[in-house]
Amino acid sequence: MAKRRRKTSSKDKKWIQKAIKRPGSLRRWAKKHRQEIKEVTGEDPFTKEGKLNKRVLRKLKNNNEALRKISGSHWKKMKKKIVMAITLKSFNK
Repeated sequence: MAKRRRKTSSKDKKWIQKAIKRPGSLRRWAKKHRQEIKEVTGEDPFTKEGKLNKRVLRKLKNNNEALRKISGSHWKKMKKKIVMAITLKSFNK
């Protein structure tokens, strides 16, 4: 017997939006620490369109010491948010 495919409702299509607890928190954090991020990575964390720069996110993800310096005791939480942002950006392709 062949399995029947379950119909996806509009709620199921937006499951990823529900997985994100605080939308916009990474953007707010990057805006607040913009100068420090520029010093560490050598690039602006935002593109000309106002979106987060993927290269900067990758640099921050790989540099734990810089992340600790910028975000203090919340560096692990910020690293998780950065990893999630990189993953979500790759979904668009």
